[in-house]
Amino acid sequence: YRPGLFSDQIVLDQNWALEAIYAVFDRKNVYGVLIQDGGRFTRAKLGLLVWRDIGEEEQKLLLSMMESCGICFRHRELGRPDDGEFEYIAPDLLPMRADATTALASRWADDRAGEEATFQYALLHGGLIRSIMAEIGELAGVNALYWRGGLCAFDADTRSRMLIEEEMTGDWRGAIRVRTQDGQAGVLQEKAIRIVERIQTRLGLHPVSVERSARSMELADTGPMLLQQEKSAKPEWYVSYAWGEDRTPEGRAREVIVDRLCDAAKALGHEILRDKEVMSVGDSISRFMRKIGEGDRVFVILSDKYLRSPHCMFELHEVWRNSRQDPKAFLDRIRVFALPDAAVFKPTEWANWSIHWKREYDALWKPAVEHGLTVLGEPGSRRLMQMLDFHQQAANILGTLADIVQPRTFEQLERYGFNDLPAVPRS
Repeated sequence: YRPGLFSDQIVLDQNWALEAIYAVFDRKNVYGVLIQDGGRFTRAKLGLLVWRDIGEEEQKLLLSMMESCGICFRHRELGRPDDGEFEYIAPDLLPMRADATTALASRWADDRAGEEATFQYALLHGGLIRSIMAEIGELAGVNALYWRGGLCAFDADTRSRMLIEEEMTGDWRGAIRVRTQDGQAGVLQEKAIRIVERIQTRLGLHPVSVERSARSMELADTGPMLLQQEKSAKPEWYVSYAWGEDRTPEGRAREVIVDRLCDAAKALGHEILRDKEVMSVGDSISRFMRKIGEGDRVFVILSDKYLRSPHCMFELHEVWRNSRQDPKAFLDRIRVFALPDAAVFKPTEWANWSIHWKREYDALWKPAVEHGLTVLGEPGSRRLMQMLDFHQQAANILGTLADIVQPRTFEQLERYGFNDLPAVPRS
């Protein structure tokens, strides 16, 4: 198969395909950028970054090849089911385990009893854990935590948690550890072990030993795992707004609205988390912004400053991304209040914000093209990708917000924000 050539019998030019796939992992170009984006990417993003001369159908073919080889897996579906667009994760581009420590602590307890199986290999290559992660990742999607060399997930059928990871014990020697805890941990472990065994056989790998905390068992249910998000009993609420500049009339107006909103939530027994109050010196700003994007309910106070702020737009885009870029799911999770200086109600205004972030992206992309992405450093490369997302999605996000009747007064915002939820008794 070559770009632009179609026939009943498709012949694949392997050199062309391999060069296109290897370009994604080229350390001199976009490798660092994708790592900073958590190993996540879309077809459209690769099209802009590395596959600019490859058509859409050819891009889809390349992605299907990467999926079949376990190089990447589908993390989430974007938009409507018939759109056929996905966000992918490449296991080799994921953050290191140390970067997932905080998120992992809320999902897994090392000191808790459970089941364990360890597969020891005299020769262990990265293809095994990649393939394991790809197969489980296809089932779990956004409902698992991933890092380079491992994952953690919750199975709703067994009410058990699972942690699978690779541990290298030498230059070539290593192990795959499968651990489960809580609920029917033995059942979940057996299902996970069968995945490992099936994939190692396919790859021609043979463990020198397998140590298990419990004997193998017959499974009454041989169906796939039901991997879901283990949600907190109490929903997490956040507010996203442009804070600071308290001495200006606009800044004070924003603070007053947020203060009143938080007080109204407390009166109902809920808490709205805001960064300036829950973050301390040394805390990661980007980690908290991602938490906002995962929130059960996010109050968005739109203003001109908000729409120009990379931090605020990142929070808004994270909500959009975690809603699968689906307008209905997005509107179910947010409650928006637009201040008078927020120009977001006309198509020309959506276009202007898209153009604004395209210009910001171009200004940062120019030195990267001339001198290489290393001149931006990791923070600059991350910002570059964020600006690309803002440019691509600003009109979709703002157009979705403009399609609903929005509150004009605080009283309307209060009803819009709280009336669909029962009050929580105060302890």
